[in-house]
Amino acid sequence: MVSPEQKENLFATVAELFDHSCISFEEATLEESSRDAETSGSGEWWVPALERTVGWVTAAVEKREVAVPSPRAQILRLAALVDSDALCWMAEKELFGSVDDIVRKLEGDASEPEPEAAAQGSKEQVHDFRSKLLEKRCRSLILGIRQMLTAQFSEDSVPAS
Repeated sequence: MVSPEQKENLFATVAELFDHSCISFEEATLEESSRDAETSGSGEWWVPALERTVGWVTAAVEKREVAVPSPRAQILRLAALVDSDALCWMAEKELFGSVDDIVRKLEGDASEPEPEAAAQGSKEQVHDFRSKLLEKRCRSLILGIRQMLTAQFSEDSVPAS
């Protein structure tokens, strides 16, 4: 049984891990965008930074066969067992919401809209690409959390031979 204090501490740790990943992502995207200014308008320039800094979250829920998972993966898996709904909410709102905010800021979506229709159409396409990709990654992560939980309960319910 997990006490409310233990649950609070566990999810505070998850929040710290997510925050650290978002800070690392922002730093990586700043480096990428300054290094590759000519390709930053493609809509995909930030994806490698996402994989390097936030990819561990998806790997933690998808790679259950790893004999000794990383401490981050162990914390995430424990949080999923304690309260999968809270973890899914945190992943969607705090992790992927922050990633979207970071990319939006770097792409200049928060600034005044450009008057040229062609430039505005291109900006909308980049925004659609970002939204769809992040939504797909987020759905995949949430599905992985749910499947991890289901697999854990089915393993626990099978009697030992």
